[in-house]
Amino acid sequence: MPPSASPPSSTRFQWQTEWKSVTFVLLMLPVLIALGLWQMERAQEKRSILAAFEARQALPVVALSDLPPPEWENYRRVKVVGRFDAQRYWLIDNQIRDGRFGYEVVALFYPAEGPALLVNRGWLPGDVSRRELPELIAPAGDVTIEGEIYRSSINPLHRGPRASEDSWPRRIQGITAQQAAASIGEPLLPFTLRLAEHSVAALSVKRMIINVQPEKHTAYAVQWFAMALALMLLFVWRNSNLDSLIQNRKGRSA
Repeated sequence: MPPSASPPSSTRFQWQTEWKSVTFVLLMLPVLIALGLWQMERAQEKRSILAAFEARQALPVVALSDLPPPEWENYRRVKVVGRFDAQRYWLIDNQIRDGRFGYEVVALFYPAEGPALLVNRGWLPGDVSRRELPELIAPAGDVTIEGEIYRSSINPLHRGPRASEDSWPRRIQGITAQQAAASIGEPLLPFTLRLAEHSVAALSVKRMIINVQPEKHTAYAVQWFAMALALMLLFVWRNSNLDSLIQNRKGRSA
């Protein structure tokens, strides 16, 4: 019985490595996969933030003086009795709301007990020409305010107010409790109280919990993984005779 003949090379899958494409894939594939995994992590982070927000918003409002420091967590709802400093406050610049230029107002508040704290009163419109600062009136005397705790991270691009500034209000790009304390030379609680919409002294309160929804991050991840898959398919196509095999099969079936 004669030995079976080997199929012609034109009908067998063959691999011929092209080093340029190998180098390109070795450089790009890890980047694409890493970007996809990063977007998946970002999606999970946003889900965790939303879950924490919903859980803490469901808790009853408590007096800040009754809340121990370990429970000073983001989005925890509290109420505080004290008075506003009517003269000293900051205007967070370049806050656009519904197409209008304005500022976020961050004021000093002195509780009846304990150190002062920053209070974000919300948004108010500003002069587009930036020649005049908006006038702001703070409630007089002792008031009870209600809001949520928020610990903001320091943005390296926002250095906070300079200690040498004497005039008020101060227009800045961003501020944290730590930066404010260093600026005014007074101890402050390590967070900002963001006023609730119905609270005394609240201005226009309309805040985003997250700027990008988890589903969007997931969609971005799918795009990066799809690009990684497309790169691998292109790599196989370019380094093999797969194109010839497909063309031969089409020719035989015609």
